[in-house]
Parts: sequence; C-alpha cells; structure tokens
Amino acid sequence: MCKNNRATTLLCKKLAAEVALVRHDVEHLSVILCGDSYVVENHVSVLQDFDHITQRLAIIADILQADDRLEAVKHIPLEVLAARLNNK
Repeated sequence: MCKNNRATTLLCKKLAAEVALVRHDVEHLSVILCGDSYVVENHVSVLQDFDHITQRLAIIADILQADDRLEAVKHIPLEVLAARLNNK
C-alpha cells in the first residue's frame, strides 16, 4: 500500500487516474460488444464479467485516491475483493 508522504500520495493519485481510465476503456468496450446481438446471445456471462471488472477497477481507484487508504480497504463494497485485500 502507498505510504502517506507527498511523493507517494501524488503517485497514488496518478495511478488512480490511470485505473479510472482503464475502467472507462473496459466499460466502453463492453458497450460496443453489447451492441452486437451475436455477442450478447452467445457470450452473456463474459459481458457480465466486464461489469465485475469495471466495479473492481472503480474500487481500486477509490482506494488509491483515499486520504486513508488502509481505512478505505476496510470499507470495500465487493466481498470477494475485500477478502483478498484484507487477507481474509
């Protein structure tokens, strides 16, 4: 986890912005794929995976941007991700 000093805080904020951009790109890709009826009919579970991926990316970006990242990890809304990050 990033330590709380100025340089690492700035780095975490930049990383959070990059993660948010990746989330946006993945979300955009999933919207395009959802526009293809063949893909929707034959790969609906994969399309649902895109939603889970974007949720996880949003949570990671939020943690990186938080003033208290260790505290933010304690309040993750996705159980599976929370368990992995909290060593449960």
